[in-house]
This record gives sequence, structure tokens and C-alpha cells, in this order.
Amino acid sequence: MVSDIDDVKTAINSDSIAIINSRSKDRNAGKIEPFENIAGHILTSINFLWMNLVIDGKIMSLKEIKKYFTPLEKYKEIIVHCGSGITGTINYLWKKQA
Repeated sequence: MVSDIDDVKTAINSDSIAIINSRSKDRNAGKIEPFENIAGHILTSINFLWMNLVIDGKIMSLKEIKKYFTPLEKYKEIIVHCGSGITGTINYLWKKQA
């Protein structure tokens, strides 16, 4: 499913929808933006840097990935966000796999 601006606005005001941001902590916080003209932050978004799924150059085990995404279990719906779609896709696929 693709989310639009209205979906994001709904998620910001919802306790049952999470927005996860797959970018670095500083990009998620809106402190830096190396690829776009303006840095920003989506209110209520939760930072899940996709690189945290890699330990010593290897993807975590499915058990570890499931544990990593445990904080998201309380949400009925999850919107995955990043800058271009690449890192968000990684989080989406591994969350779905776990």
C-alpha cells in the first residue's frame, strides 16, 4: 500500500498507526538532509535505521529482527518512510519477513 499526505496526517494523530523513518537519526530529527533541499521531520515518526539490521556485515537472524521490531507490535498499521524508498523498502521487507 502507498500512503499519501492524508494517511500521514491521520497517522500523526493516531495511537494505532506508526510512522517509521528508515533514515539516520539526524535525518529523522530534521537536523541534516544531504540529498534534498530542506531537512525535516514527520511528527510522531519513530526512527528505525535500516542499518541496525546489519551486524558485522551480516543481516540479523529472523529472531533478532523480530525482537528489533517488537516495539511496533502495538500498532495496527505501519507507514514506512525514508527519502527515496530504498531504505524504507528494506525495513518493510524485513519487518514483513519477521
